[in-house]
Amino acid sequence: LPLDVHKGFMVTKKLLQKSAKLMCPFRGMLLLTSNCEDVAVTMQSMATTNCDFQVLEVPNAVWNVKGSLAQLTQRARRWIEMGGTRAVGQGWSQVGLLPPIGWSETEVKCRLEQKTV
Repeated sequence: LPLDVHKGFMVTKKLLQKSAKLMCPFRGMLLLTSNCEDVAVTMQSMATTNCDFQVLEVPNAVWNVKGSLAQLTQRARRWIEMGGTRAVGQGWSQVGLLPPIGWSETEVKCRLEQKTV
């Protein structure tokens, strides 16, 4: 788990900056996904704040987060308690953006267990 809302993530500013530099000549896009809300929010923040990536409009954007804290994972509750930002707004899709052939192993597992990705 991350140490706080700013430290302890595998994706780094340096990695995202290199990705942006490599993709820029080709107008490339980067799809960031995670089944951990804190990881997804942090990656998006780093990518848009430090690396000139832009958030794209997505179908079925998340505009509010419903449900009690009891329904969340311990990790998600801890993230919220630390003051972490929620994955809400443009760029956060309620549905997967890739066809099944493009799903990661984690995404397949989450879908089989009917968990949000």
